[in-house]
Amino acid sequence: MEAKKGHKRTWNNHGTNFPTERRRCEGILFLILSTGRRADIEAQLKACLGSYDFVINSDMPVAINSFKVGKPRWAEAMANSAVIRVSDCERSFNGKSPITRENSITREIAVLLLAIAKQL
Repeated sequence: MEAKKGHKRTWNNHGTNFPTERRRCEGILFLILSTGRRADIEAQLKACLGSYDFVINSDMPVAINSFKVGKPRWAEAMANSAVIRVSDCERSFNGKSPITRENSITREIAVLLLAIAKQL
């Protein structure tokens, strides 16, 4: 699969395309909420949706931008915030999460940013 001209492909060592997986993470939450089949976990899904909105639109972009402007401690704080939010989301299901894979991928990205920030 080739990237479109002018677009970078971002892959981890497991072959995961991070931007695509991010959209997939957002999509799975909306899909599950819209089906209405899991009323027993609706509250957790709504809470996770709020967390993902913040992680995707604030924590991660601010962390990445902080690297660009030479503020690795701020990047570390934002990446740590993302790790906590995603971990809290997963734990809220008490072992019955329908989005474990998406939580794991998002957490992996945040942990990677955190590890890089700690080295700078």
